[in-house]
Amino acid sequence: MSTPSTSTTWVVVLAAGASRRMGSAKQLLLWEGTPLVCRAVRSAQAIVADRVLVVTGCCAQEVRDALASTGVRSVHNTQWNEGVASSLRVAVSALPEDCDGVLFCSCDQPGVGAAQLQALLDARCGDKVVAARYADTVGIPACFPRSRFEALSSLSGEHGAKALLNAEHDLVEVAIAQAKFDLDEPADIPLVAAAIGQDMTNEE
Repeated sequence: MSTPSTSTTWVVVLAAGASRRMGSAKQLLLWEGTPLVCRAVRSAQAIVADRVLVVTGCCAQEVRDALASTGVRSVHNTQWNEGVASSLRVAVSALPEDCDGVLFCSCDQPGVGAAQLQALLDARCGDKVVAARYADTVGIPACFPRSRFEALSSLSGEHGAKALLNAEHDLVEVAIAQAKFDLDEPADIPLVAAAIGQDMTNEE
């Protein structure tokens, strides 16, 4: 089965959260000397070039400053305190009219890089939603066709797109074991670094 063109697919990096459990903005956490948000953006740019959008919220100016060298476009979510659904709505409303799909990814999954994002795009088939499968669940990174934009725009609260993924009867799942390693609190940092085999340097 042939894979559809991804020439008008965008990647959205979600980077608006307050990182309350981490105690500091994890978007700016240095991983191998690079802020997590910049790592996510570089991975996205490696597969879709300039079709990358970052949603900022908490610490927006600091995040934009960190991203200055990437040339990436960003959009500010003024309602970031509501939860991740607000960032999905802001992203969808900011995408161009010729965008045929969006791949959402997070900056707190340092094991997910360009290869994993490309695997999701390669799995696109017709009008189906494609999501990462890991740790007995499905979640982001996940790719939604334009036909789901209205549903994404109607989301609210903390749960993001999980409900949409769970409701999909013909969901395409791509095994991405690295996606289960995310960063929520300081204790996760050495554990995730060891699990994905990377050195971690958090320089304040």
